[in-house]
Formats: sequence, C-alpha cells, structure tokens
Amino acid sequence: GSQDPGGAGPGGLPEVDCRPRVLLTHIPLYRKPNTDCGPGRGAKNQPISYMVRHTFQTSVSKELSKSILEAARPDLVLSGDDHDQCRVEHAVP
Repeated sequence: GSQDPGGAGPGGLPEVDCRPRVLLTHIPLYRKPNTDCGPGRGAKNQPISYMVRHTFQTSVSKELSKSILEAARPDLVLSGDDHDQCRVEHAVP
C-alpha cells in the first residue's frame, strides 16, 4: 500500500523533521547594508551592499529571505556567490 507522506508545512514543503538542516544557496540571503562580515573577510574596508542589476544581485531580497527561513527553518545557511567570506547570523522567524 501507499504511505501518506504527511502534511505540507510552510511554503508547501513536506513536514519532515531532519536535523541538522542545512540550506545551500548560490545568492546569499539578505543582510543589512554595511553588515560587518567578521575577521575572515579579505576585503576588510569594502562593505557588501544590496544591489540588483540586469544580470545579477548581491543578495536575495529581505522579504524572500524571510520566507525561505520560515519555510526551511535551517540550522546552518551556506552561500557561495560573494567570492569572499561574510559570516552573518540570520534570525529564523
């Protein structure tokens, strides 16, 4: 017989309690303008600002980031688009 996979959670994702939950993204989640990226950042005096251009953006919008965090409820988020380190703690709503 078939098994019921369970109900859908926030964002239509199946409710599965797998921990730790890691979210991998190419475009980083939103961070406030001029966020301090910590001591590991190579470009120490170059803050990361939110920019949207025709072919790229530096981070996901604040609203979309909130929706992603609410739906995925990750324990760790790893993003790989900045070509430099930026350590940010995101609050999960």
